[in-house]
Amino acid sequence: MRPTANIYSHLTWEVAMAAVHTIEARLCLVEARACGVDVLALSGPAPNPLFSHAA
Repeated sequence: MRPTANIYSHLTWEVAMAAVHTIEARLCLVEARACGVDVLALSGPAPNPLFSHAA
């Protein structure tokens, strides 16, 4: 028998990566605001890192 951790470890990886992408997106917004960029004026909606598999 395989331990439960081996069966469900991919879920932990996906959740961890979603958290990393969310933090990265937030830090990019903070950096842009600190540089005087009007982040609301950027074209198109910002991608939601929790649902993006592009990165």
